[in-house]
Amino acid sequence: MEETRNRMQRLQEQIKGARGKASGLKCQVTALFRDIREQLEIIEKSVLSEITRQEDQIILQLSDEIQQLEIQTGEIFGKMLHIEDLCNSKDHTTHNDNGERNNNMDNTLYDLDEILISVTLQRGFNKLAEFLTHLKSRKGFHVGYASDILLDKNTAACDIVISSDLKTVSYSAAKQSRPQRPERFATGQVLSTQCFSSGQHYWEVETSDLGYWKVGVAYPSIKRETSGSYIGCNNKSWCLCCWTSKCLTAEYESKWKYFRMKSACKALGIYLDYEAGLLSFYHLADTISLIHTFTATFTEPLYASFSVCNDGWVKIRGS
Repeated sequence: MEETRNRMQRLQEQIKGARGKASGLKCQVTALFRDIREQLEIIEKSVLSEITRQEDQIILQLSDEIQQLEIQTGEIFGKMLHIEDLCNSKDHTTHNDNGERNNNMDNTLYDLDEILISVTLQRGFNKLAEFLTHLKSRKGFHVGYASDILLDKNTAACDIVISSDLKTVSYSAAKQSRPQRPERFATGQVLSTQCFSSGQHYWEVETSDLGYWKVGVAYPSIKRETSGSYIGCNNKSWCLCCWTSKCLTAEYESKWKYFRMKSACKALGIYLDYEAGLLSFYHLADTISLIHTFTATFTEPLYASFSVCNDGWVKIRGS
């Protein structure tokens, strides 16, 4: 009875702790979005102010031109009356108008500078991105979106194809012509050019419905020859592997953990906390769900890693 009561008390304390933590996080998120809205309002006011400035400038220029045309209209009307008087009078003496006048009509098209407005908007978005990075850290949300991940052709095996933007890897039965390098994998794999040796990072990938693919991270010291080089089959790499669209495995040192998915896994989110030794994979669908988390003590820099076979392909999402 005493053990049961103690257990109940611990559970009640956990409920209290969960509510308190949730309340604190809600306050943080509310403050975060309030600051974001304020920053968005600043950007909106800046862009609208630029549009208004250009509008006022164009209206002023057009008003000045209209005023000049009104003056010219008055002068022309006066001359018409003078000519009419001359025609009706007996004195048809010719009068020369020695005054100079520019009769060329200015056909300048006054319009808003949409490029300048776009540049103003883009500068605002750039500032917003910097502001968000700083703000997330200040509010306790430290994860950075690793949008600059690119595939390293120097590590790409000859049986895979790398897209021109270095974002997509796919399998090819036809061997690609690539120079021999010590860092090149013997078959089916490629690493990223970027490495992670500290901090928290997050990136997303799109995956094929068919074929075989693996995504994860690896040390640079991973073997490059066929034996023991596949990610997840050694103590140098961690990965999530797709056997079918609804059957996944988490792999490390050739030890597998199976996951049966309710729906096809077409997109993944990958979260890395280097110092905490956490590597998590998320299923990105209508709702985000955690698939698996590896825990480890990382001792080398980590590279994003990709392996494909048959009809498999993986695409790194941008920002």
